[in-house]
Amino acid sequence: MNQTRTNTIIPGLVILLASITAIGPFAIDTNLPAIPIMAEFFHVSPNTTQLTVSIFLIGFAVGQIIGGPLSDRVGRKPMAYIGLSILAISSFIIAFSSSIHMVLSFRFIQAIGGGFTTVLTGAIVRDKYEGRTVARMMSLIGTIMLAAPLIAPAVGTFLLIHFGWKSIFIFLGLYAIVLLVLVTFFLKESNLYRKKGKGSILTALKNYRTVIKNKFAFSCILAGSLTFAGMFAFITRSSVVYIDYYKIPLSQFPYFFGANVILMILFTYINSNLVKYHSPLKLLKIGQFVLLTVITIMWITVEFFSPDVYTFLIMMLIVASCLGFISGNAVGCALQQFPKASGTANALNGVIEYSAGGLTGFLISLFDTGDLRILVIIMFACMWLAFLPMIRFYRNKTITI
Repeated sequence: MNQTRTNTIIPGLVILLASITAIGPFAIDTNLPAIPIMAEFFHVSPNTTQLTVSIFLIGFAVGQIIGGPLSDRVGRKPMAYIGLSILAISSFIIAFSSSIHMVLSFRFIQAIGGGFTTVLTGAIVRDKYEGRTVARMMSLIGTIMLAAPLIAPAVGTFLLIHFGWKSIFIFLGLYAIVLLVLVTFFLKESNLYRKKGKGSILTALKNYRTVIKNKFAFSCILAGSLTFAGMFAFITRSSVVYIDYYKIPLSQFPYFFGANVILMILFTYINSNLVKYHSPLKLLKIGQFVLLTVITIMWITVEFFSPDVYTFLIMMLIVASCLGFISGNAVGCALQQFPKASGTANALNGVIEYSAGGLTGFLISLFDTGDLRILVIIMFACMWLAFLPMIRFYRNKTITI
């Protein structure tokens, strides 16, 4: 069956897919303020309750790597129903758990449900759109989705203060139910290439091999994922940098952190408009070149000088701005290569992205020296590793996207 695609952007679809993509940030960031309180409630150390973050990242990656290929076979909506149902039920169970072990177990299951659902976003975009519109849609979705890291900590703090930590997970369960209703009534099945019958692990592995063997697509996935990992290193360490190292007042931290998110939103939106007139591969190239220049200057500044808080902030704002030209374009370029296996391609992107992000957070905690050096070294390494696979394609004039 031939798939009929369009170049018409549907605002309602953008908002719905952005809300689905925001599951990850909401599930992680609303929980952060509750970590110390949960430790007191269950009589464990904060290090134990911090596992709710790392376990979620692992489960989220597992959910994506399984959910992507399944959605290629059974369809997007069935996987959305399954993922959101798992997310809702496990969230409510966590809220009424009697032990930290029960919380951690269902946090993993909750993350799998989130991974099942979130991985569908890029696949649905690839099902419905073609050409540069894929990159534009991914940028628009990213623009809205990036509001989640701004909103989620405030929502979590409000719920924690007024209703206790359990209300955070009840909120996540209700959020999943609302999405389930919206998907039921407003999302049409987009995967017209799905195959009836049972899939197999072997088939899924073959699909992943197909994506990995496409050197251009896999390089784009690495470019986006490793850049995300570098930024995730900063996100996980931002409070320590600004509050502990630079000694800014706690009340000012949301402004320093939020400025990065606002710049990412702004430049992601700018990219969504530029991609109508310029190749997403060209915009990706520009984003990476500017990013490499800035991160190299940042490394030299931190290594040989002692930048004040505002110098560091300005450099981080430019880094955040570059992500607006990298994330959506990298994913868009990759997904365009797989009209019949976009779920698998998007799943691989999500798995590498979240795994790399989790690894950078682990490395920082392992080698932390209490200053900026380890953070900037890891960011520097991630940004350059993200660029290296793309060099051959920037030089190749035959690639037109």
